[in-house]
Amino acid sequence: TDKLSNIRDGESLRIFVDDYSDSDFFPVLNALQSNEIVRTIEVFRTRQNDGIRTRREADMDRFFNILHKLSGSLQELLMWNFRLQDFPSLSLGLHEHPSIVSLQLHMESGTLDDEFTKVLASIPTLMSLELEVNESFPISYLLESKSIAVLGVISHNFAFDTSEILAMAEKLEANSVLEVLDLEPHIPTWCLSTLVASIRSSRKTKLETFQFSCRATDGIEGDDCMVDVLKTLMSHESKLRVIWNHCYESFIVSDEVKRMTLSALRLNKNVDQFHIFLESEEYCTKKMQLLESRKKGGMKRNG
Repeated sequence: TDKLSNIRDGESLRIFVDDYSDSDFFPVLNALQSNEIVRTIEVFRTRQNDGIRTRREADMDRFFNILHKLSGSLQELLMWNFRLQDFPSLSLGLHEHPSIVSLQLHMESGTLDDEFTKVLASIPTLMSLELEVNESFPISYLLESKSIAVLGVISHNFAFDTSEILAMAEKLEANSVLEVLDLEPHIPTWCLSTLVASIRSSRKTKLETFQFSCRATDGIEGDDCMVDVLKTLMSHESKLRVIWNHCYESFIVSDEVKRMTLSALRLNKNVDQFHIFLESEEYCTKKMQLLESRKKGGMKRNG
């Protein structure tokens, strides 16, 4: 049939695994196993409110076993509406997978456990990882990866356990491959201070983009945190080009710290984008003019 030929010959596939009857699902697996050119696979599971899942654990084991064998071509894997009970099957397919470069995982409920987080870190070719989960998880294990350059946790409906942030800060200092770190779950100001201190202390870091969600409801708390941010901004070790707080409207600092920030940005030659705290229109204009003039100056020197 046309559907089977598309699965057998397609470079980009979308597979709704629970939509197939048993009689249709196994021909689909056979067709997938024959595909030697597929580069991208998007896998959908039925959401809890949308119906019953028809695939048994043995079915998913076989499906992800086949995915593990698609090592000649498969580079991008996107997975939607997965749950904790799917991890054994996922682990079969992903452990040390030899070709996946980009992976996105959306979890309908729950979060990553220790074992599966280590499985993700084991993929030797994985460069980009995006996770949507619902609770804190041992993110520090991912920083043991020798290949992940882009790491994003896009969920914003929970806060990281502070113990996980501290463990991540320790691993961040030793990490030599990560270039982009985007954390949407909330972290407290003292944890942000710890993270930027790790970036400042690292002699190995390649981190260029650091995005996070942090709130400081009064100027004292915000100022104390910004002291560490500015130290990192002025560090010769720092390669940061983008420092961005998703919650900048809820991060309050004093006028003195705002002046100190402009001075630090004037001396820093790397940063292109910077927004951590609430800014007035006048302040934002000054900051943007400063960054733009510095960029033009750099272009002239390069020319």
